[in-house]
Amino acid sequence: MEANRLKRALAISFTIIVLILFISTFIPNAWSQQENVKVLSYSWYISDLNSFIVVGEVQNVGQNNIEYIALSGLVNSTDGDDQAWSTTTVYSNEILPQQKVPFVMYFFIENSLSDSFNWNLGDLNNVEFGVIVSNETDNYQYPDLEILDDSSSIGSEGVVTVTGNVWNTGNETSGKLWVVATFYNATGSVIATGFSDYLIPDYLQANQTVAFTVNTIDAIPELVNEMRSLAYSITDYSLLIQTESPIIPEFPSWTILPLLLFGILLVFVCNRKLTKNRNKQQ
Repeated sequence: MEANRLKRALAISFTIIVLILFISTFIPNAWSQQENVKVLSYSWYISDLNSFIVVGEVQNVGQNNIEYIALSGLVNSTDGDDQAWSTTTVYSNEILPQQKVPFVMYFFIENSLSDSFNWNLGDLNNVEFGVIVSNETDNYQYPDLEILDDSSSIGSEGVVTVTGNVWNTGNETSGKLWVVATFYNATGSVIATGFSDYLIPDYLQANQTVAFTVNTIDAIPELVNEMRSLAYSITDYSLLIQTESPIIPEFPSWTILPLLLFGILLVFVCNRKLTKNRNKQQ
């Protein structure tokens, strides 16, 4: 009888811990820590369609993963007046601490203060960025994906193309995959970005590889001429693998430890009560 009570107490404590862990996965972080996002560098271009296009790179400088990042931008003139505004999201989700991610931000004439601002005639000074969303998350993308045998080349039309393979080094099958590229000049500033199509097939089994191709005009086809003139200014690039699944929940240690201590304490109390009852019966 006493043994059954002890087993029941242990089962109850375990169930409580599991329930608390389960519920905690459905409670999102409701705060946006803007100080954890830093714009590292950016370049701007004026397209043939008279749009102002900014290519930049942000970094998660915090200690936790970020679910996704949304940015705002204001184009400033040398006289201090804001000329136009825009918003965008970066090319990655579940961004790890210290990870760098590119973005593209479009500014159109209809987003200018006068509705008729001409970028070519404007005396532009800089772009001022703000962070709209940067919520922390305990989730992260399937980590066992690696880039193999990547290399870059400049085609006859002046487009820089990177090819390579994605290798699944883990034990699970991944969902849809794509690759994001960031291109840099000799000073380390980002001057172009691109992303591949979904890789085929749309899953990658354990220990299998799949080829990818990404180039400097994937993300910004309006800037073919600009990218052609910049092709030989690109001295380096970085690659980032993105996958739709699996997205893995990660329980932070500050959550797990109190729950484990609570469970141990509950078992200890139940055990003490059972011991006292046993002594009284003797």
